[in-house]
Amino acid sequence: MREYDDIIKGFDGNRPLWTMFNLVGEGWWFFLKIMIVFFIKHSPVYVLTVALKYTIDYVVAVHAGETIFDQSYIWGAAAVITFLLLQNVPTHMLFIKMTSRITRRVEQSLRVTLVRRLQLLSMSFHSENESGRLQAKVLRDADMIQNCYSLLFNMGLMTVFNVLFAIIFTAFQHPFMLCFFAVIVPMALLLTYLFKKGMKKRSGEYRQELETMNAKVSAMIDMVPVARAHGVEQFATTSVEQQLSSVSRRGHSLDIFNGFFGSSTFVVMQGCSCIALGFTFYCCYENWIKVGDIALYQSFFTMIVQSISTMLNIYPQLTAGFDSIRSLDAILSSDDLEANEGKIVVDSVHGKVQFDNICFKYPNSDIASVKNFSLNIERGQSVAFVGESGSGKSTLMSLTIGFNRPHSGTIILDGKNMEEIDMRTYRSHISVVPQQPMLFSGTLRDNICYGKTDVSDELLLEAILDANLTEFIESLPDGLNSIVGEAGARLSGGQRQRIAIARALIRNPQFILFDEATSALDTISETLVQEALDRLTKGRTTFVVAHRLSTIRNADLIVAMRDGEIVEQGTERELMAAKGYFYDLASSQKL
Repeated sequence: MREYDDIIKGFDGNRPLWTMFNLVGEGWWFFLKIMIVFFIKHSPVYVLTVALKYTIDYVVAVHAGETIFDQSYIWGAAAVITFLLLQNVPTHMLFIKMTSRITRRVEQSLRVTLVRRLQLLSMSFHSENESGRLQAKVLRDADMIQNCYSLLFNMGLMTVFNVLFAIIFTAFQHPFMLCFFAVIVPMALLLTYLFKKGMKKRSGEYRQELETMNAKVSAMIDMVPVARAHGVEQFATTSVEQQLSSVSRRGHSLDIFNGFFGSSTFVVMQGCSCIALGFTFYCCYENWIKVGDIALYQSFFTMIVQSISTMLNIYPQLTAGFDSIRSLDAILSSDDLEANEGKIVVDSVHGKVQFDNICFKYPNSDIASVKNFSLNIERGQSVAFVGESGSGKSTLMSLTIGFNRPHSGTIILDGKNMEEIDMRTYRSHISVVPQQPMLFSGTLRDNICYGKTDVSDELLLEAILDANLTEFIESLPDGLNSIVGEAGARLSGGQRQRIAIARALIRNPQFILFDEATSALDTISETLVQEALDRLTKGRTTFVVAHRLSTIRNADLIVAMRDGEIVEQGTERELMAAKGYFYDLASSQKL
């Protein structure tokens, strides 16, 4: 499998053919070996074509009394042809083995590189690109490129060898017949040139519609519970149906254009073949060539016409493959990466955080989400951030873990400037419990231990106990091996939240960020989750985005935010006594 850096360096969306050569990662000698094997396996076609000419000439000569019938000639030719036909089996299998190994390796390397690149691209990149579109690039575009390789290795080599063999053999036999080859090949290239722009345009539009369709279908599936809960299934269905109709229209337009291209190619190529037949007949009539030459050159013309027609007919598929290369270039050439290489590797995290006059605003927004934010948090301190929606709480969490970077100001983590730290290693020592826990369709064990391969049974059971999951897991027939369903669909909100807490406990972090979600839970579930939270946060630096007053009563510090700025800070008792912004939030039941 090709290395990640080699794939990135060898990828250029503006030069798809050059990119395909680089992705293979082999020298010219490898391609020469493939061509030699292909020529040997395909040789019966050429030998039978030439044998047809000499057989006809031999029969005509025998009937004309110009030579004597010799059976050894027939048996010798039969032996050669039989050998060539039989060798096709091993050489064809060798050819398939060589090309399949390359194309499948490229497909795998490309997908692995895309997956790794997606993990390295910034969170802002992911927020600006729909997951359905990115999924289509990893799956469909990589498959289209692999298909492009198969077409070039098979149809491409066949066309090249058929044309070269016909031209070379004709040049030695009757050079004046080359005039037809000089007309057919340029005419095919002219047809390709005339249709190329329109084909590229329609193919690109169709691919864009497919990506949009993937994104909308993915979003619709995610929103099924919401649509069902609000009785808007028809609205959700109509939205996707409109996109499916758009895909159908684009596909129909592409099919019509490709059909016109194919029919034009057929008429021109077959017309040339008919003219060639008339010309060879005239040449034979004038005794410039033999009778067998009519069959020979007509076979050559047919061979070339069919080969070129095949290439022209698969050109739309090649165009789709080239479009896929251009599409993937948007990911592989993007420089919107989280820069970590060469920075300080973090071996442990204590949880001391300093914000120094932080300002941040999202792209395409004129309003700062966080501004003039300064705050010092000591190791082991529990800090709650409160405020109305849009006050900048979640943005601050994102800044703290480096998903977004401040436009001005500095964030100091354990005495080190965030910009100097390899944030990948820093995050490996912290835990983030989001408002909507992310679960995948696997076992409970896999979801709790996600990303950790060295978790002992003792540590796992301790995390389960501290997360208040013991009774729930014991009630399941398969226990920890129970399947949670897609995105944890078989679990309640409280169960999903406690699994996320167990996942955090497994890591034994000293710094935890928790986007509190108990506001969506019933009283019993909230109590269980709150108890688990108390165990999770004990003795650890904790950031809590609070939505309920019950969550923050034990906080060492409460930071009230409005419009991205700190309005008040202090303990609950201090802020309630001050009867300011926090008091208003609590009194109006916004907390």
